Amino acid sequence: LKDLDMSNNNLQDSGVKKLQNGLENTNCTLEKLRLNKCNLTDKSCSALAAVLGSDTNLKELNMNNNNLQDSGVKLLCSGLKSVKCELEILRLSNCCSALTSALKSNPSHLRELSLSENKLGDSGVKNLSDLLMNPQCKLEILHLCECSITEEQCLILTSALKSNPSHLRELDLSENKIENKGVNYLSFLIFYQKQFIHFQYNGFIHVLNVLNLKQIFSFIQKLHVNADVCIKSAF
Repeated sequence: LKDLDMSNNNLQDSGVKKLQNGLENTNCTLEKLRLNKCNLTDKSCSALAAVLGSDTNLKELNMNNNNLQDSGVKLLCSGLKSVKCELEILRLSNCCSALTSALKSNPSHLRELSLSENKLGDSGVKNLSDLLMNPQCKLEILHLCECSITEEQCLILTSALKSNPSHLRELDLSENKIENKGVNYLSFLIFYQKQFIHFQYNGFIHVLNVLNLKQIFSFIQKLHVNADVCIKSAF
């Protein structure tokens, strides 16, 4: 078994504890574990942190839509910091800035990070920027939808991506308060780094003013825009 999806089940903390025993078994080959909306609390994070800190094959962990709270995420961070942790994809909605701080300790394996629906604040954005600037960071996909990111914080993120931009190819900043000035900062990433940028519609017009449409379609195979706007290449 390589892939286990138990999402939308009333697994609860007791179920995760039983999962822990199996995941820590040396014969376990599981690589993907999805626990989206499973009625989990911070108690589950302690068990999963132990798994991440062991000799596990786990590469993907999805714990979106659970009541983990800050205390639970802090427990999970102890596993993420472990040199044994080789997690590549991590999805955690409604967590805290402690997560980005922990990832700085062990950034080399992570390829996809979803922190959507988290109010990162200045400290969370700063920690995330430090992670992105780390030469060992190999992050390719970053989802920050609905994180209350401001224009100023967008500038911090963009500056970080300029320093270490070679791996990131998808950035979701939709439903944030970045406005036109923030989108102006992001124009660098579209034009020079060819990222697939996904952001709210009101900033899209500004990008069209900055970049020629033909250049956009030659650099970007697919551009997602909120408000159900779909543009297909006519070139």
